[in-house]
Amino acid sequence: MTGWICSVVVLVAALIVLRSQKKRAEQLAVDTRRQINDAVSAAAKWREKASQIDAAVEQLRHGVVLLSNKNKIVVLNSAASYLLNLGDKVDLKDQSFVDLIRFPEMNQAIAAAKNGQGVQKVSVEVPIDGGVRSVKARVTKIETPDSDRLLVSLQDETESMLLDQMRREFVANTSHELKTPLAAIKGYAETVELAINDDPDAAQHFMRQINVECLRLEHLIEDMMQLARAQSDNPSLTISEIRLSDVIEQSLASNRPVAITKSIDLSFSCEAQQGEVGHKSAIVRADAEATLTIINNLISNAIRYTPNGGKVTVGIRDADQFYSVYVDDTGVGISPSDQKRVFERFYRVKGIRVYEESPDGNEPNTELNSELETQRGTGIGLSIVKQLTKSLGGKVHLSSAPGVGSRFEVLLPKA
Repeated sequence: MTGWICSVVVLVAALIVLRSQKKRAEQLAVDTRRQINDAVSAAAKWREKASQIDAAVEQLRHGVVLLSNKNKIVVLNSAASYLLNLGDKVDLKDQSFVDLIRFPEMNQAIAAAKNGQGVQKVSVEVPIDGGVRSVKARVTKIETPDSDRLLVSLQDETESMLLDQMRREFVANTSHELKTPLAAIKGYAETVELAINDDPDAAQHFMRQINVECLRLEHLIEDMMQLARAQSDNPSLTISEIRLSDVIEQSLASNRPVAITKSIDLSFSCEAQQGEVGHKSAIVRADAEATLTIINNLISNAIRYTPNGGKVTVGIRDADQFYSVYVDDTGVGISPSDQKRVFERFYRVKGIRVYEESPDGNEPNTELNSELETQRGTGIGLSIVKQLTKSLGGKVHLSSAPGVGSRFEVLLPKA
């Protein structure tokens, strides 16, 4: 009897132990599932954050390349692929970066940064179709618990270098433009001082020349001021309804004396597009002074680059939501390569030559009109045209052929 009771007690105790272990096992399973779920959730959050970081890096304008300690590509965004002209090579991960780019200067910078020589900066010239791209690289060593990494950041310097070059050229050209009339004025003034008593007619002639050179200085300074105003963030414009024909007639009147001096046929015509478009009906929303400046620059340029006896035609045509003012000339024309840059600030077409009017504006200078004179402009006028047109919500187009002539066309919004 006692043995049976002991057996029952042992069985009950065992059952209690098993139930207790079962509860602990169930609780352990619950805790494990919770930990697994937490780990999965944390991993998902990290993947989401990583995706967000990858997307942010991909959208950067600067190139970003992350390298392993063996120079293998870990991350390379689209900007870096573009700057280094890697083409359509999409899957570059785990490839050797130094073997891929083959720029000795950059490879040396990577080696120096890896060896603990601090942040390395280097510029490389990347070959592209039609030229090179100037790229500035900054290589930084990143120390991590697992292994060291290298961060290569890339920036396109082509535009800034080109702008610096154009600024230097502009300063040189402007200095020359200022020195030329000043030297002439000084020479004429000295001549007048000597001739004023002995030869009054000669003195009067040189006084007129002094006036001409002063006007040239005045025009140059005014062009520079117009460019500064046009390039400002908030140009002072008074937008109203402008009748284009009135502005064109005003510009023609101011440019006609020079055209007559050069025997240039300066005319105003109108093209019809899907029905007649009368001059008087072409009304735009624009600033009157800015519009006059634009048209004046285009007409004066056309006259300057057109030989004696040539033709300059100004017209208006309907262009959907715009009215177009076009200026055609039979001048020297512009090469395709220069057409791409002719509206850039400070840019001057290399080697282009110009037919010049008589210096005093009275009698034709046969010597100057018999040959092409070197272009003496500062590359400001067409930049002013582009900037002002953009400020008015318009567009500028150019078509030209060397030796044939050019058409400059400005589209302004209809009223």
